[in-house]
Formats: sequence, C-alpha cells, structure tokens
Amino acid sequence: MLLRATLLSLIYPDKIILEQVSLLLSAGDKVALTGRNGSGKTSLLKILMQQQKPDSGWLEVFGRVGWLAQDHDFADLTVQQVMLGALAHLRLLEEKLRQLEQQTVGLEWSETLEAFELLGGYQAEARAAATLEALGLAGMLDRQANSLSGGERTRLALAVVLIAQPEVLLLDEPTNHLDIAMREWLERRLLEYSGALLIVSHDRRLLDAVCKETLHLERGVLTRYAGGYSKSRAARLEARRIQAKASKLSGFELRRLQGAAKTVAAWGVNNAKLAKRAKALASRAERVAVVEAPVRERLLRMSLQSGQANAKVLLRAERIAKTFAGRVILEKADLRLRLGDRVALLAPNGAGKTTLLRILLGDLAPDLPNPLEPPEIRYADGTSVAYFDQTFHGLERDKPVFPQIAARVGERSAKALLGRYGFPPEMQTRAPSSLSGGERARAGLALIAATRTDVLILDEPTNHLDVETLEALEEALLMYSGCVLFVTHDRSFAKVVANRILTIHQGQLLELEGFLGYERFRRGERRTLDPARLLEGEAAPPPPKTYTPEQQLQLLEERDVELEDLFLHRELTTREWIRFRIEARAILERLSELHAARFAVPIEFDHFMKIRPLEIRAMSDETGLTWQFWAKNSAGCPSLTAILEQQTLTLSWQGQLKAALPWFRRALLRGALGIGFERIGAKQVVLPETLEPFGLGCSQLEYAKALGLVRKPDGLVRKTKKRRRRRRKAKLE
Repeated sequence: MLLRATLLSLIYPDKIILEQVSLLLSAGDKVALTGRNGSGKTSLLKILMQQQKPDSGWLEVFGRVGWLAQDHDFADLTVQQVMLGALAHLRLLEEKLRQLEQQTVGLEWSETLEAFELLGGYQAEARAAATLEALGLAGMLDRQANSLSGGERTRLALAVVLIAQPEVLLLDEPTNHLDIAMREWLERRLLEYSGALLIVSHDRRLLDAVCKETLHLERGVLTRYAGGYSKSRAARLEARRIQAKASKLSGFELRRLQGAAKTVAAWGVNNAKLAKRAKALASRAERVAVVEAPVRERLLRMSLQSGQANAKVLLRAERIAKTFAGRVILEKADLRLRLGDRVALLAPNGAGKTTLLRILLGDLAPDLPNPLEPPEIRYADGTSVAYFDQTFHGLERDKPVFPQIAARVGERSAKALLGRYGFPPEMQTRAPSSLSGGERARAGLALIAATRTDVLILDEPTNHLDVETLEALEEALLMYSGCVLFVTHDRSFAKVVANRILTIHQGQLLELEGFLGYERFRRGERRTLDPARLLEGEAAPPPPKTYTPEQQLQLLEERDVELEDLFLHRELTTREWIRFRIEARAILERLSELHAARFAVPIEFDHFMKIRPLEIRAMSDETGLTWQFWAKNSAGCPSLTAILEQQTLTLSWQGQLKAALPWFRRALLRGALGIGFERIGAKQVVLPETLEPFGLGCSQLEYAKALGLVRKPDGLVRKTKKRRRRRRKAKLE
C-alpha cells in the first residue's frame, strides 16, 4: 500500500465536492479518475498531493508522490536545470554513497546502494534523455523554461514527473498538447510503470489501454468500476438502469399496498376481519424499502448552425508555400474543401498544422517562390468562415464572455446558452483570461453554438474537455451540414468525426484513406491521395437528413406494422423475439412522445387510466350520462364517445378511424373499458367493433376474466371436479 485516503470531505458554500470519499492505491494499480468538469477531480488530486486540506478525513502516504498539474511555473530555470531538479533525490543518494565509500563499507552503504539501484540511478541520465527526445524537447536544454510555448511547458512538466519516477503518480490531463506519436509513447511508458497510477484524462483510448480500474466522481461520491473508460461507462449505465427499474418497482409496490389498505379499510368499517386485513396491508406498506431513483444526469446537447452557402466546393487553395528560418513547412500545398466535409488534419507537433490554418484564414501570408505561379486561396461566393484557436477558442482574451455571446444571439439567448454550458450568472461577466482551461473550452463551445457559418476551422477543440462534453461535440459535428476542418491529436475523436484525413509530411500536404490509412502511413506505407483532386466523380457526403414530426410518425408507424407482421407470420428465435419486443416498445413510447409534440393541447378531464404508452382520459357532461374518451396530447386523432344508460355504456368512434393504427385503437378501447367498469359504474359495455378477446359486447365479469383479474374460487373448483367424477362413473355403469 502506497497511499490511503479515508473519509475525505470537502464542502464549498454552494456545493459538496467530496462526501466521505475513500480510496487505496498500491504498487501496480493503474486507476482512471473520471467525472464531469467541475465534479472535483482536480480538488481530489490536490488533497492527495497535500496541497489542499480537506474539511474532514485523513490521508496516509508511504512513498514519494509525483503530480502533473494543468498549470506550470518554472521560475527562472532553464530546461536543463528543471530536469536536474527532477533527479535531485538520486543525486543525494549518489553523494551519500561517495561519502560512505570513503569510510568502512557496511550495512548502511549496502542499503543506500540498493535504494539507488531500485530507483534506476545508473540509468537515470539515459532515461531522462530518452524522455526529452520522445516529448520533442531534446534541443531546448539551454532555453528558459517559462519562455516555452504553452504546449512545450506542458510536455516539460510531464517529462519532469516521469523522469523523477515517484512511487505514486498523479496525472491531470497528461495528453494535452501531445501528438499521436507522443501519446502512444506515453501509453507504453505508463504500462511499464511499476508504481501506483491515478490518471485524469479525456483521451478514451489512453484510459482503455492503460487503466485496470476506474473511479467515477459524481456529486461528491466516488464509485469504483472494473476496466478502463469504455467498460466502466457500460457498467455505470447498466447500474443506473437497474437502480431506476428497482426504484420504479418498489414505488409501484408501495402505492399498490397503500391503495389496497385504503380500499379494504373503507370496506371494513363495520367488519373486524377486513379492518384487521387493512391494518396488515398498511404494515406491509410501511416495511417496503423504496429504492431511490438515480439522479438524472445533466446531458449537454449541442447544435451547430450552418450558413447559406450553396456551392459544392467551398474552398480552393493552390500552391501554398511557407518557410521559417530555412525550414520548409509547406511546399506547393493544394486543397479543396466541399460542403459536408469533416476533415481532420493529423500530424506531429511542429509539422505546420496551425501555420496552414492561419494561411487559409488570411492571418498569415504564404511565400511567393515563383511570381509566375502565385498562391491562390479562393472561397466560394457568400461563404462565411469561423476560426477557434486552441488557447481562447475564438474568444477575445480580456472581454467578458457574456457580451461576446450576446453580440451573436442576443442577451436573453446568451444567458440561456451560457447557463446550459455550465456558466452561472456570476461567471458570465468574467473574461476568458481569468477562466481555467476547461471553463475556456466550454465558453468556446458556447461561442461555436452561437455562430452561423459555412466553414468551421477548429484548432485542438478537445483540450480540457470532459468526456461527456467531448461526445456532445462529436454528435454536433456529425450533424453539422457545413464544412469542418479541425486539428486534433485525439484518435477516438478523429476516428468518429472525420470523413477525410489530411497530414503534413516533409512539407507535403497529403490525404490518406481514412484513419486506418493514417495509421498505415505512420508505419511506413505511402499510399496517399491528392487533397485537391477533382471532385466531380465523387459523391459529396449528403447533409444529415432531418425529419418533421409528421414524417417521423409515418416512419415509426410503418416500422410498427412491420414488427406486427414479424410476430404473426415468422418463426422467431428467443433472442430475436426479445430484441423485436424491445424495439416495438421503444417505438410505442416514441410515438406517444411525437403525438404529444404534435397535438399538445391542455384539457380538463374527470378520470384517467394509463394504458402504455398512452394515458387515456375521460370527461362527462353535466348529467354524467354522455362521456368522451381520448388519449392525452392526441388532438386530431380518433376518440370515443359513449352513452351511459341503465349501467350499460355504449361506445362509438369519433373522427377518422383510419388516422390511427391498430395499437392506438386497442389502447384507447382498453382504457375506455377500464374507466367504464372501474370508475363510472358500468356493468355492461357495447363496443363499436370487435376487439379481441372481447366480442361486440362485454360484461364487467368478462372484462375482469380477460385481464386475469378473476379466477374460480377453490370451493367451486372442487365441486366441479366432483360432478365430473360422478358423471364419468355414471357413464361407466
């Protein structure tokens, strides 16, 4: 055991961050820490690093702890001095060994030597050099650490903590500003690490490859799941589903017992036996343990608005060249972007990705190596372009967030939009320069959602985002009908979103055959495409098809008919039967929602009964003899009218019967039967048409028997059996 935290609590005035959280880390443990932005992951890491005190609980640490934070300050040190500081503990052991060697070699010298070798003292310098090389820092030893770019400082901080090799390693977003090759190197390094690892990251592929367990932090509670991100998420969703079902069933049982106790108590006013039965039912109801329903997760729904461009090709770039300090970044690069493209630009750090984006935006002028063949960048007429950089995500650095969003969508919409992206009113007046990396990323996403544009250019949009927000961005980009060009090192994000993959290799802009083509290219295969090839022979990806509520109703009702036909006329396996039944139920629930969205009208009613997925309502006139039955939120659909005479309810259809499918008519009729017999005192119902298992008429007893509510008394069954035996005996005689 290297680290143990027991019953940690951290409470802010308006929020519970940690509520009696406990965790244990031992050598070889590789654990992912997940949770939404703002859930308290970084606060927990600070407590484990003893940089923040909890309100209660205690922490025990039995080894050196290394922490990669998101903010880095290296004072006035050079890169080489920073690296030597990471090896200070080894240098102290080495100095102690030299002092002991001058004395008599004894037990203390042996123990010191063993500790030095265990920490890899003899390989430390080689390990440090290899780490700097892998993270692209080998040629920067003499530079001031604080003069490096933000991405280079992040990589330097990661190199420091890896070179120090502490017994406990706490990593907060270690893949930020790492290219794909660096991320793969980090995966291998963490898999070889023998200490205890706790990692916070939005890189789903890294978590799946490295972590054996996942701790999910939600509303101050830490829950442990087996496996990396994908396995833990599936287990968490399944646990929520089971909890929701248990809550529903226990609540139903409680209501059933309470209702039964109330009914029996009313019947047993002058009956001691029934009164005792009512008391027993009430006692059972008190003992029902109602499972609390899972707290509904706040899901972020993003939608991106496209512009008005109609051209198939939105951008043509030809002969783009750029050289910095004698180094060729781009050489005669050509590119075409068409409407509907989602283009990922994948390349190592320093290859020229951001340079290309700035040239396409007009922020940086390309070189002119040949005046007779000047570079050309042409956007189609009427094309609008929006750019979101990787630091402030398109926002002005020192201007409050709220007016920047309000300038695009208005003040009222800006308040609602920022609230949806996790910005309470007091945060909306802050400038991006005062926000954390995750807060700036969410503010940038709000700006994207408020922007109507034809071409969207994103530079590292996934940095600092939690996984749930990242998946919302993926879904929004897949539904966006404009053109997207984005730079990313997130392999899962590129694989899901992109339909074209570009790379920059030795100054050449190349297109590859999908994400697998990019992986083959990195392994040495050189099959490439021309990113500016003529597109006449290619079918542009169609914009996502959207359906009106009427079209969705039609499609779902057609599928419902297909499923009914499958159940009636095809032999199904058990697995197929279960799958189709689940689909049929989901279709009915969705049909009910669409009916509500299309025909929602408030109306008063006297009685209601739920016949899933509908709620059947009934209302009478002043006499109580004329009744109307309809499904909630289904104005315009068929309904039932009824006349109640001498305890006989005569039903008839109202409206166009062909407008409703059989499932709707059956549900409405069953609801009318239930309300008629159980609520308004009918003894006989005359149906408007045959409905299995009833004929044209139905009595209260037949209705109860058909629904399985009535069975023959045991005494009557015994008498019937005796009569049958006497008849058989008489026949034999």
